[in-house]
Amino acid sequence: MQSRRAEAVTCPACQDNNIDKSIEPFQGVCESCGFVLREDGNSASLEWEVGEDPFQRNDEADWLSECRIRNATEQQLAEAFKEVEEFVGGLGLPDEFRESTVDLYCDAFRSELTDGRDTSCVVAACFRLGSVQIGKPVPRGRIIEFDSVDQSKFQKSHTILCSELELGSKIPEPKEYLPFLQHRLGIPERAWTDTESILSAATGEQSLIGKDPAGIAAGAVYLACEGQRQCDVAKEVGLSTETVRHRIKQLREVIRNV
Repeated sequence: MQSRRAEAVTCPACQDNNIDKSIEPFQGVCESCGFVLREDGNSASLEWEVGEDPFQRNDEADWLSECRIRNATEQQLAEAFKEVEEFVGGLGLPDEFRESTVDLYCDAFRSELTDGRDTSCVVAACFRLGSVQIGKPVPRGRIIEFDSVDQSKFQKSHTILCSELELGSKIPEPKEYLPFLQHRLGIPERAWTDTESILSAATGEQSLIGKDPAGIAAGAVYLACEGQRQCDVAKEVGLSTETVRHRIKQLREVIRNV
């Protein structure tokens, strides 16, 4: 009969065997999903209902209703994974956004950066930072629109994660928002090329320095794509139509002077 320690080599949540056993007093923490393994027989594991991909859920799935929660740590992790689904699923984004968010949240959890902080806001910060890491930033304005996200707490969580996890605080370039806008709006191939040309021409333009790069990207998409409405591109980057209208006007001036 195998010992309890031997049985715990595989994560009961996602079935991965990539277990970090260096974190006391736990038996281990799954590197893939952040699940905490314990030696205490009275502290049972979460009973997850997962398929081959632990990050794929159907529309009606609810993390909290799919597991039995025995302690505060498991409660926190279950709530965090539920929030990941709220953000990624709410914007209809693919699995790579889930995975990058979960990876960062697990790093934050192991570093005890989640303790005493609002779970939703920490996950929101991980969502934003994770999207930046994969080169497809989600506009900050879209994230703070979620009802569960307090703007001030989100910003504090974002700052502490950047600092403690040494992620840096580089502001994405306007062109980096194009994959998100492509996913949300469906930019035709020719319009994509035109959008990139507009943004290239606007690089270093004095009038655009200090402006939200997501708004600049939205303005370029509007100019390059026939049939797009200003209100629609503004909504997708979480900015007001008036703000995007100003960016459009400035970009038109840039194009005129090229």
